[in-house]
Order: sequence, then structure tokens, then C-alpha cells
Amino acid sequence: MKSYIYDNKTNFIDFLNTNLSLKEEYKLKIFLPNNKSQKEIIEQLSNYDIKIELENISESNSDIILVFTKENKNIKNLRKMALLGEMIANISHQWRQPLSVITSSASAMILHKDLGILEDKGFEKFANNIISQGQFLAQTIDTFRSYIKKSNTVVDVVIQNEIVTTLKILDAVFSQNYITIINKTLKKESVNTRLIKGEFAQVLINIITNAKDVFISNDIKNREIIIDLKKKHNKCVICIEDNAGGIPKDIIDKIFQKDFTTKQNDGTGIGLSMSYDIVKEHLNGNLYVQNTNIGAKFFIELPL
Repeated sequence: MKSYIYDNKTNFIDFLNTNLSLKEEYKLKIFLPNNKSQKEIIEQLSNYDIKIELENISESNSDIILVFTKENKNIKNLRKMALLGEMIANISHQWRQPLSVITSSASAMILHKDLGILEDKGFEKFANNIISQGQFLAQTIDTFRSYIKKSNTVVDVVIQNEIVTTLKILDAVFSQNYITIINKTLKKESVNTRLIKGEFAQVLINIITNAKDVFISNDIKNREIIIDLKKKHNKCVICIEDNAGGIPKDIIDKIFQKDFTTKQNDGTGIGLSMSYDIVKEHLNGNLYVQNTNIGAKFFIELPL
């Protein structure tokens, strides 16, 4: 761990370039005087691979104190591998149906030709099926590429748009597992905030994937996930509620702990703990869960 005191006089970017390496990964705790702009500091740190934690100190004339801790690369690599596995699974779900349509259409064209019954109208129908499904595959790849190629840059986003994009990524998962999504956020006033692009989507994917697994393990027939949001003071609260029966009382306080899992055979225990770390350390928010009368309800609090 290293500590540096920024004297408020030199250029802040020059100060960072002198003391930090873009090749290293850091966790940073900033003791920030109340008269300093948090927004400005966060923007200037956006080019570095840094998890930021801000704390105010009361002395208005104090210097900014920076405490750097190098990240454990093994843990970070494990998280990336878990995320990549989820993304590959989602891609395979999205592609299975259109690939089946393409194969069936091509096979039907060959069979009709061999039987001498391939008419222009039938040929056009099969060809259009192949073209439309190919276009769908291309759009799917574009969606995943834009998600995976996220950077550490803080950007302005509309929360509702981020939710819609994420749900599109998971569309095949919903249909194949008979899950109905009720997105109430679209009826609410647009909520604007600043996020590290893609990380909110990653949290949402982890929570929804966890709900999907609980639906299956509990053999729930009518599967629903309700997504809603509300503004509370200077925060936006995104709620994700399922009807899977809730989390047992003896483990509900453990689900965000590292390496905790109820999936004894294939669980890594990394999805929800990774989501908790992202929300707390990257998005400067809070993540918690409560049981309702129908299931579990996750709350993602983000600053506005």
C-alpha cells in the first residue's frame, strides 16, 4: 500500500502520471476535502484501472490524500473468466434458434430441388428466412461486442436504456426458460446518471441469471421477474424482484460473500459477490436484497 498527498498546486494528471502506472491495477481510497469536486476527481481518474472509494474530511483547506492498493490480479482474472463464461452461454442461447432456422431452410431448399418441386415462391421464402436470421445473428454480435468492449470511462447514461440493452442480451435465456420480464421502468421518467459503461449491465445480468437458476432449482412454473426503479433523494434505486420463493433466512446474509454458493456441483460463488463489489467500489452505490411475499427482491442504489 502506498500513500501520496496531492498538494492542490501541481497539475492533477501530471501528479497521477508520475505516481501511477497505466499497466497496474489499483484500489484507491481518496480522503477529499469538502470543498473539492468529486465529479472532477472521478473524471480525471477514469483513464486508470482504479476502484475508487471517496471519503470527505472536514478541513476545507486540507490537501487531497490518496491511498493506493494494488489489486489482486488472480481474483480479477477469475471474475473476468466468470463473466466471459456467462457471455458465451448467453451468445449460444441467442444463436441456437436462428441457426436452426437457417439449417432447416437450407435443407428444405435442397430437398425441394431434389424432388423437383422447388418453385420461385418457395425459393424466395427459404432465402428470405436465411437472410433475416443471418441479420439477426449479426445484430446479436454487435450487441455483445459493444457490451464486452466497455472501458473504464465514465459516461452519461439513461438507466432505462441500459436496462433495455441488457434484457436484449438475455432475450433467448428468457424464452428458453419460460421467464416473463415485466419492465416497469419504461413507464417512469428517464433517469440520467454517470456510470462506467457496461458495469451496471454486468450486475443486472448476474442478478437475473441467479434468479433463472433459482427458478429451475425450485421448479417454479410461472416464472416472472419484475424490474422497476424509483428516485429517492439524490439516488436512483433499481429493483429486481422474482417470484422464485425467496432466499432461506439462514443464508440471505451470506449471498454477497466471496466464494459462497448454493450450487455445490458447478457454482463458483462469484456472480453476486462480484456484483456487490462492482456496485460498491466502481459505481459508488449499494446493493442489498430482501425477501418479499413472492420471492427475492434485489435493490441497486446508484448516486445521481
